[in-house]
Amino acid sequence: AEVLVQVAALEPGGEAISLLASVAGRTLSEDEKLTVVALWQPLLAWACAQEVAAVADLAGPEPVPGPAVDEVFSVDELIAYELAPALGISIGAAKTRLRRSRLLAPGGQFARTGALARAGQLSDYQTRILLGELEGVEPGIAATVEGQALAKAGSVTPTQLTRLIRRAVKKAHAKADPQARLREFIAARTTRRVEINGEAFDGLVAMTAWLPPVEALAIHRHLQAAAGGRDGFDGRGQDERIADALTAAVLGSTPGEPTTPLTPNITLQVLIDAATLFGLRNHPGELLGYGDLPAELVRALAGDAYWQRLVIDPIDGHLLDLGKHRYRPDRALADYIRARDRFCRFPFSTRPAEDCDLDHGEAFDRTGTGNGGSTSAANLAALSRPPHRAKTHAGHTITHLGNGIIRWQTPLGRSYTTHPHDYRPDPDDDPPDTG
Repeated sequence: AEVLVQVAALEPGGEAISLLASVAGRTLSEDEKLTVVALWQPLLAWACAQEVAAVADLAGPEPVPGPAVDEVFSVDELIAYELAPALGISIGAAKTRLRRSRLLAPGGQFARTGALARAGQLSDYQTRILLGELEGVEPGIAATVEGQALAKAGSVTPTQLTRLIRRAVKKAHAKADPQARLREFIAARTTRRVEINGEAFDGLVAMTAWLPPVEALAIHRHLQAAAGGRDGFDGRGQDERIADALTAAVLGSTPGEPTTPLTPNITLQVLIDAATLFGLRNHPGELLGYGDLPAELVRALAGDAYWQRLVIDPIDGHLLDLGKHRYRPDRALADYIRARDRFCRFPFSTRPAEDCDLDHGEAFDRTGTGNGGSTSAANLAALSRPPHRAKTHAGHTITHLGNGIIRWQTPLGRSYTTHPHDYRPDPDDDPPDTG
């Protein structure tokens, strides 16, 4: 109890963290355990703010607008290419970290928010909410709303804080410019989109449509009408009928079978090992872009869907090689590289290989003298555009080590090894063999 009182009296920092950590393993009452959890909160906020300050130190002062290196890269881009693999995050996330660290630093646009975070009075989550809502808002309005939000941040939940900020920004915009709301609606239409999250639920995926309000409400009411009222019981719940109505509206449905969509005329890639394909094993397959599927379902796809079967088969000789006479890979080689890599080969990147360039690790010999790399599986890799540019123009290098393994080295000398996608199922997840 005395230690907890001492921690509560200390300013957030290393001394308080060490003292609070010293109670681990001691016999505590339930109330004391709860107090320990509560005391960690300002210390966590302080630690996160110190990490943000370290990023700001790495970022340096706000760069001069415009290209800074050979008119190809900004300073922040070059830093992001080092920061991203070091933290195991995407290049885009690294750029965001750099930009926001400057906004929170002393003298930055949101210096007040940064000061409260460094004092342990504002959590990292609250800080990110403030930046996420106010970054890009007209500076005068952002400063006013920041002050209002900080005054109430300690007494509201994160959801309430978000709503408070959004209401305040809308109110300020409407007061300053009565036509702002109209322009906001017009601008928002250009961001309408449909997104899919293949990992949202086990057995289901989440598809989210961002639509203008009039069309969104009209579609929802149409689906409700198509699904029938709550009294139209046929073994399906209301939510199931609405979901089936959406599927039928886009893909059609089998006559008399409202829960069975017509076969979509779209090619899907399904991964399956040969033994499971022929019914000798029951290893799970994989629907690329989603994840594991039961073996029975994958086998059934062969009879009623358009699909491209990728069978795991460790036979040598399937690597294609066009030699040194052709720069662009043909379709077969390009498909192979993208299937082999599955994702961009920049460390920790999750960009699908379908959206990537195919990069020659050793520069292609355009002179015909034989001094250069080949257009082959041994010299090609999928790289999204930013790391491809970094390799070509910013001093990053890659070395092909054989078997599709690549070593990526940054200008600071840090090395990262990336491997081709491993299609084998996790041995711990394998169901028992039935064949």
